[in-house]
Amino acid sequence: MVKASTLASQFEPEELADLLDPQEHESTPSDDPALKLSLRNFILFMGASQAMYEGARQNVRASFPDIQGLSYYQAERRARTLSGVITWEHHMCVKTCVGFTGPFANLENCPKCGEPRYKEKDLEESNGERKVPRQVFSTFPVGPQLQARWKNPQMAKDMSYRWEKTEELRSENSGLYDDILCGESYRKLVDDGQIKEYDTVLMLSIDGAQLYQSKQSDCWIYIWILVDLGPDKRYKIRNILPGGVIPGPEPPDNLDSFLFPGLAHIAALQRKGLPIWDAYRRRRAITFVYLLLVLADAVAMALLSGSVGHHGRKGCRLLCGFIGRNKAQGAHYYPALLRPNGFENHRTSSHPDVDVHTLPAPDPEEYRSDLFYVISSRSNTNFNRRRYDTGIGKPSIFDGLPRILHLPTCFAGDLMHQPLINLAALLLDLWCARPGARDHDRLSVWPWAVLTGDVWREHGKVVARAARYLPTSFGRTPRNPQEKISSGYKAWELLNYIYGEGPGVFYGVLPEPYYSHFCQLVRGIRIIHQRSISEEQLIAVDQLLRQWVLDFEILYCERKPDRLHFVRQSLGTRTLVLSKYTLSIC
Repeated sequence: MVKASTLASQFEPEELADLLDPQEHESTPSDDPALKLSLRNFILFMGASQAMYEGARQNVRASFPDIQGLSYYQAERRARTLSGVITWEHHMCVKTCVGFTGPFANLENCPKCGEPRYKEKDLEESNGERKVPRQVFSTFPVGPQLQARWKNPQMAKDMSYRWEKTEELRSENSGLYDDILCGESYRKLVDDGQIKEYDTVLMLSIDGAQLYQSKQSDCWIYIWILVDLGPDKRYKIRNILPGGVIPGPEPPDNLDSFLFPGLAHIAALQRKGLPIWDAYRRRRAITFVYLLLVLADAVAMALLSGSVGHHGRKGCRLLCGFIGRNKAQGAHYYPALLRPNGFENHRTSSHPDVDVHTLPAPDPEEYRSDLFYVISSRSNTNFNRRRYDTGIGKPSIFDGLPRILHLPTCFAGDLMHQPLINLAALLLDLWCARPGARDHDRLSVWPWAVLTGDVWREHGKVVARAARYLPTSFGRTPRNPQEKISSGYKAWELLNYIYGEGPGVFYGVLPEPYYSHFCQLVRGIRIIHQRSISEEQLIAVDQLLRQWVLDFEILYCERKPDRLHFVRQSLGTRTLVLSKYTLSIC
């Protein structure tokens, strides 16, 4: 049971009482029409004034006197109770350097940029007694949201999926991989007793959100994904639990300080358990939260894992220990398998070719040893050297959680940024001969650079015309890439364009062997996106993507040092390779 002293500083007294002793809902929108109408109107007018809500309420009462709708305040309280969404606000630097939490909680200026925490005008007018923050960020504790789900009979029933699937896998293994629960890492946690029937298994995902079309990411949002729900429900908007919102427009510098309140709450639930009312089985229980995976793009993942980042000498997001190569006098390392010509005596990149079929897997014990090696540094020079040798820059904030998949295996691969955004951009840069990809190369030696001039314009028209033949179930159909690829082309469009239409619209355009090589990638990515994957397909996609990575360097890079930057995304595809080991972390 969670002790009051653990969370009293965050929750209001009434909220804390509900957290420690959850009560059954007296009524729900499904059995109370007046409550349902009030909540619908509350949601409808969330972006408007309270007066508009009250006006609609009075109109309903005038037309239907028997319906006693809730006041705005009552509707707000009921929405909070039914959803469990409670907002904590914490101060932050106006330049998004840090959140004033944890070791920064008592500071009055940003430790990085020196910007004041409070509005100076209010401080002066009140002689320092009134402290109004210049900027705040929001955290939504997950505990009350979990309790709210368990109080709903249908939602509580849906939450039983994970354990039912686990029992099914224990009794009969069909050889099909159709959920993360089929992975060896999860099943071992169950066998070891670390995850039990009533436990709640979560994944955390964080990314930037572009609220305005003309700007880059305006804020950063992290969410909690319920592994306890089936895949058909797990990723629906109504089942995604908000974790926090960090306003921009600058990206967070010290991301740990913004995650601290939410993770501190998670840690408390992991140590003491969360009391719930199971409305489906009509009984009380204690659930312990287990964090299985942490999901982010390559840049944010470095902040979360404590690694040096994807341009470091050991820049693999899985911290597998793969050693990259850099250009002469270059600070950025690239994950090249093959040693470029003339690198036999290169100061940092002379190591021999790496066998793509024996790439190292992340090792939790080696990671722990390397982390201790780094944090025990006795000087800045010593630290920089050890950071360079290990690829680890700092401990991860997730290392403070008592119930999490072993680091670094919890920092999983990514099915959106890697193949849909990064890899698609790389291929189009090469095929369209964009200046940023050419560097010092002459275009005349690029046989693959065929999407230029009239060919590129005609190709765009072909893609646009194909939209009429795609069923609506395919989601957003690709627009003309020649006109729209640089102005808001969506990830779903890229998926349909590159990996759906690609083999057809690039046939006869890309010369051999580049076309065959591209189709090899498409086959692998299509298998990964299947609803279920057989063991034979698992082995096939492992071989396909490993070979594709090697062939990419042979076809496009040709061991030329000036083309090292081509592999900035190609080897990242290995994090998508599914095998019995990696399925549970992808």
